[in-house]
Amino acid sequence: MRSLLPRVRLGLPVLLVSAVCLLVSADAHPGINEQITALDERIAATPTDATLYLRRGELYRINRDWAQAESDYGHALKLDPDLVIVQQCIGRLMLESDRAAEAIDSLETYLAKRPSDTKTLALLSRAYLKLGKNLKAAQSYTRTLATVTDGKPRPEYYLERARALVAAGPKHIDETLAGLDEGLKVLNHPVTLQLYAIELEIDHLRYDAALTRLDQIASRSPRKETWLIRRGEILEKARRPEQARQAYREALDAIAALPESRIRNRAVERLLAQATAGIERLDAKPATEEPGASP
Repeated sequence: MRSLLPRVRLGLPVLLVSAVCLLVSADAHPGINEQITALDERIAATPTDATLYLRRGELYRINRDWAQAESDYGHALKLDPDLVIVQQCIGRLMLESDRAAEAIDSLETYLAKRPSDTKTLALLSRAYLKLGKNLKAAQSYTRTLATVTDGKPRPEYYLERARALVAAGPKHIDETLAGLDEGLKVLNHPVTLQLYAIELEIDHLRYDAALTRLDQIASRSPRKETWLIRRGEILEKARRPEQARQAYREALDAIAALPESRIRNRAVERLLAQATAGIERLDAKPATEEPGASP
């Protein structure tokens, strides 16, 4: 589906755009069919109101009724070709219905008039990523992040940019980690970004770097047992069995120091089992070299 917007006016009130976006959330919810029925009645009474078609189209999109949503968006544009927000909605629809190539047309049309719209740039980035245009996706995520001037960016923008660079090949690993570190600094060290960075460090056999990152998480956490177990797992991968065994033992000690009521918690019981299994696994293996065992 090519761009449906023949001409665009910048004078669309911001409140109208915000109202349309807020009226329908990103997740389907109870009562959506009733909302559609109510809009059916309003459209029958006021068939020339483009925003009513737009709102109903958004509800159809949330309900994954792609054909009906697309039809309503088309009606909205016929009634008001200057209703630029429809192009963003069409782009989102195309992306969600696995038509990423078609999404790009509408998203770029919208961005031609509103080049700093963060959400639309993020949608465009995801479209590039779905199409396997990984470096272009990464560049688009960087552009997305640059538009966030009010508040902090969403962590997933950093994560998705990192995944795009990973998909582009191993030669981009340093750029990937630098981007994650940027996010860690801007967002005050969210664990999700650091965990992905740790995963990448391990994938590239950078065990000491992974351990350093893990220590940074542990230093900010009041509970250490989870991170001690993860430390043991990384040390096992690095072929440092004695250090790994020590990490698992420290995890068991941390668990033993918890109140009895917490030890009986299922999550803690799983950690106890993991630490115990780690020691048993190491005990079952023949002794190996310890210092500098990492490849």
